[in-house]
Amino acid sequence: MAALDLAIDKLVTSSTGNLKDAKPLDARDFAIRALKDMGFSAVSIGNTAPADKAVLWWHKDVRTAKRYDAVLANWYPLTPNQHAMHLVHRVVKGAVTEINLEAGDLFVFWDVSLGEAKVISRESLMNALGAVRTITTNQGVKGGGSLAADRTLSLDVTGLTAKASPSPADEVAIYDVAGTTNKKITIAKMAEALAISDYLHSEMFFLGMM
Repeated sequence: MAALDLAIDKLVTSSTGNLKDAKPLDARDFAIRALKDMGFSAVSIGNTAPADKAVLWWHKDVRTAKRYDAVLANWYPLTPNQHAMHLVHRVVKGAVTEINLEAGDLFVFWDVSLGEAKVISRESLMNALGAVRTITTNQGVKGGGSLAADRTLSLDVTGLTAKASPSPADEVAIYDVAGTTNKKITIAKMAEALAISDYLHSEMFFLGMM
């Protein structure tokens, strides 16, 4: 039997099963209808472009499958590459959202050197991208480690090296209540601010005793 030529061969259908009631049917119409009814592809059949731009459109008058091009904002006849893109689109649309990446999870990518689709694991992808997988902490900060787990960084005062003789120019961190932000101040400025505070406190105490 010769191969079916969808553009030339004609089929006949009969609602009664009797050949006398048979009607001709274009093989292309039959093929696209079979895809739709069997659930192999999301297809809209008609002469008016569908509102859902994620489906394939079988343009009945011209017997052509079309796909919506989001860049050119129009429907264009389907090519093999566009059909592949349509299938990928349907896979993405039908996939369940997942917010966690686990060891061994795979990602599909196009290998330009080999000219074919490949998969890569999460670990290999992170290595290829040079992702930072470990946080190293020191100088008074703790909580580092592998990013395979959540990490919480915090201040570790005991981890700091003590300075026996601080210099007035040395700086310490403070929280600016008015500015609601972290800032720095020299020991000299802090001592000056504390001295003024002590002076005012003494004056208020003296006035209170009078």
